[in-house]
Amino acid sequence: MRCLTARSLPGVVLVAALSSLATACGGGGGGGDNPPATTSSGNTPPTVQPAPSLTLSTSAGSVTGNQTVTLTWTATNATSCDATGAWSGPRSNAGASTIGPLAGDSTFSLTCVGPGGTTTRSVFVAVVPAANLQAPAVQLMASASSVVSGSSVTLTWSSTNSTSCVASGQWSGSKALSGSQDVGPLQATSEFSISCTGPGGSSTQSVEVIVTQPTTSPPTPGTPMVTLNISATTIPSGGGVGLTWTSSNVTSCVASGGWAGIRSVSGAIVINGIQSNQTFTLTCAGPGGTASQTVSVQVSQPPPPPTVTLSSSAAAVQAGNSVTLTWASTNATGCVAYGSWSGNLGMSGSIVTDPLFGAAMFGVLCSAGSLSSYATTSVSVFDDTGTPIPPDPGDVGNATLLGVDSNQNQIRDDIERHIAQTYRSSARLREALKTFAAGYGSAIAMRASQSQSNFFGNQMVASVRCIAFVSPDTFVEVIRDIDHRFLNTIERLRAYAQFEEQLSSSLYGENLPAAENACTFDLNSLPN
Repeated sequence: MRCLTARSLPGVVLVAALSSLATACGGGGGGGDNPPATTSSGNTPPTVQPAPSLTLSTSAGSVTGNQTVTLTWTATNATSCDATGAWSGPRSNAGASTIGPLAGDSTFSLTCVGPGGTTTRSVFVAVVPAANLQAPAVQLMASASSVVSGSSVTLTWSSTNSTSCVASGQWSGSKALSGSQDVGPLQATSEFSISCTGPGGSSTQSVEVIVTQPTTSPPTPGTPMVTLNISATTIPSGGGVGLTWTSSNVTSCVASGGWAGIRSVSGAIVINGIQSNQTFTLTCAGPGGTASQTVSVQVSQPPPPPTVTLSSSAAAVQAGNSVTLTWASTNATGCVAYGSWSGNLGMSGSIVTDPLFGAAMFGVLCSAGSLSSYATTSVSVFDDTGTPIPPDPGDVGNATLLGVDSNQNQIRDDIERHIAQTYRSSARLREALKTFAAGYGSAIAMRASQSQSNFFGNQMVASVRCIAFVSPDTFVEVIRDIDHRFLNTIERLRAYAQFEEQLSSSLYGENLPAAENACTFDLNSLPN
């Protein structure tokens, strides 16, 4: 009988037919004398237009929250390109684009279409949580802490990290983020407050003005008097204070210490950027002599920022093996894992990962209050032939028809990882399945052309015959497994149906090569 003949065998029908074919012809029993495959007309397969060549890169693999990244890409043999994932819209064949700010981990994909098919590339950017927003800081000062009944005072205020301010107490209403205002005349001791609100919360500052009744024995005319007030006696490093002063019976005033220069006989000033303990002195002179007053501020140094280190017991492992991750932090109050692991961590420790079946990135973020630090480490994963296995593409792997092919070997990353994990015992079977998967992807991509559909259909049949030779007892189940994994979205099922519609009635010719010869790789170069 004529052995090894196939015609338009779509989907499971193809598998069932080849199963019967393998049984009738001795399963994977080795060679034969049939010549290479031809089309029904006897011609060689048509010339295949090259698929678009596409590169996509990012300026950073990880950023802190609310930062941007720059994407750069170049495509050849393409007529159009479209962005998906964390960006969208049509793109030119080459360019760069700044995206952000990023709020969370993001995957950016770019699909380019040309006469030779469709190519998709994706990049992943991990977002490290941003430090906590700073709370508003507000300062409020009165031109005098004590006045005689019937007098007025000038209130001066300033704020940082705020978007609005509201007065309360003995004054009221919305206020600018900084300014001054005269209040009075005051008849009794009064408290003035101002609350400022911003993205990091709110802060309130109050000042009290004591009102005294006129004395029957005022100071001796002509005796100089100076009052100098400071808004805070303790501040963080780099902070600021407000100084207010009044004087009487004087004609001039001079500042010294933490400030300097000639000053008016009364006024207010804010001094910022103070790094160390300071004293401020104001000396005023008049016909009756001189008077001075000194105030001081203590500067508290900030706590040291947290630090963290993370290391892996191995930078590269064979598929199915684990690594030990070790981390240590200082000056931290909490640590969390991100990337290829997750959850809360102690301040230091080590852990053995689950078995790895693809490249992985592990990160640790440690924080203390508004300060944080992070560290990352990456592990490459190879199969027993030394072939690297790509990382898990996640949900983005099913976002487009052709999925994600990060190592650009024409095999979807999720399929390649499944083959590496499921068929670990046979390098020959893995290689045959990857050849089948590559043909599967090309057939879907080139489904619009009948000649190219027939060409890749022949390639798929040859791959199936190679699989039947390598694994004669299980090849039907193996092919069904890859079918199930490959056609896992409605879009891919529809594309495969379009591919089947293009197949000619004499798709694979009358004489297919023997099963062993159908393998396009050197069987003897692989260990099993």
